[in-house]
Amino acid sequence: MKIRNKNNMRIRIFYLAIAILFVIAFAQNICALGITPGRAVFDYAPGRQEDVSFKVINNEHKDMIVLIYVEGELSQNIALYQKMVEFKADEEEKELKYTFNLPMSLERPGTYKTRIMAMEVPEKSETGTFVGATPAVTTELYIKVPYPGKYLEMDLDIKESDVNETTRFIVSTFNSGEEKIAGAYAIINILNKTNDIVATLRSDTAGIDLKQRKDFIVEWKANALPGSYVARATVIYDEKTDSIEKLFDIGTVKIELVDIIVENFKLGGIAKFTIIADNKWDTEIKDVYSKILIFNSLNETIADSKSATMDFPAFKRTTMFAFWDTGVGNIQEGDYKGRITIYYSNKTIDREINAKVRAEELKVEVVGLTAKVVGTGGVGSSTFWLIVIVIVLALMNLAWFIYFKNKRHHKKK
Repeated sequence: MKIRNKNNMRIRIFYLAIAILFVIAFAQNICALGITPGRAVFDYAPGRQEDVSFKVINNEHKDMIVLIYVEGELSQNIALYQKMVEFKADEEEKELKYTFNLPMSLERPGTYKTRIMAMEVPEKSETGTFVGATPAVTTELYIKVPYPGKYLEMDLDIKESDVNETTRFIVSTFNSGEEKIAGAYAIINILNKTNDIVATLRSDTAGIDLKQRKDFIVEWKANALPGSYVARATVIYDEKTDSIEKLFDIGTVKIELVDIIVENFKLGGIAKFTIIADNKWDTEIKDVYSKILIFNSLNETIADSKSATMDFPAFKRTTMFAFWDTGVGNIQEGDYKGRITIYYSNKTIDREINAKVRAEELKVEVVGLTAKVVGTGGVGSSTFWLIVIVIVLALMNLAWFIYFKNKRHHKKK
């Protein structure tokens, strides 16, 4: 009887340990800091000087000290108003500023990228050494220097699919030159591992004005064998050509978007997107991050938010955070289109977003799934299932206890 009771006790301890490990794993994916906006973009002018505001968010509502520092191409031209910020537990966010002062000339055309970083200062141990590593969050500064003549900046996003389903290619272009482009179109060649062309696709033709963005979207029914392929996109514009290529898979999804949750939303405040994704691959995927873009009716970007970069363990669910400050840019109630992109291993997962903004509610529809975004709070889906699992384990433990107690009572009789 004693041996059986010991075995039952071991089983109960085993399940309790699983619940504790589940809670710890879930908590480790939460970052203490947030930052918004994800990016500020300015056109270059000799000697241009601007103040730029950004907000650092105390996600965990705790006492901490945050270090602010600068990295990137124009870091010498940026002055921080504050390099160290102290948060109290009851302080949700702080608005900070930096100033950039551009030189009278820059050597090359294109985009100069600089990062303003915020990092929690680790706590000191009793021996005086710093303990623990804290991830940094980033807001970016882009300075765009126009190219002479006609020039397009290009990017290629791919929405992967299974065999015989629709693969979508989005060739994003931006006119960074000094002249309008009368006509442009994209040709996409799909190549297998032996560099044989599997399919050739062509987009419609369109003109592109100065500083205008244009997406060329082409769809393809993936009637090919499962495996890895290369999409080589070439944009032909006014007798000029530029190319870009990217790897993609048919029939294998490495990372899958599970859900997007936003709680306690109020128009004029900061919307916190909780992005939950699964690693479907059998090895760890490093340097994963996500980006949310939201556009107005003129197809102008009104939100560009990037999450912190994280490593996704094999076959694990991981949470990322992105932020949208709806108090910037005169955001009004209405319906907006957008896109969420998850970046990993030189690949991307793209989902289109329809965002319905109301005074105290933000509803987001994502292609392939519906993300529940609630303005009055509540429990997110991941947290809900965590609570359910812990309650079920507790009930199982209680049932075993009652069963064996009754059994011993009947034997005594």
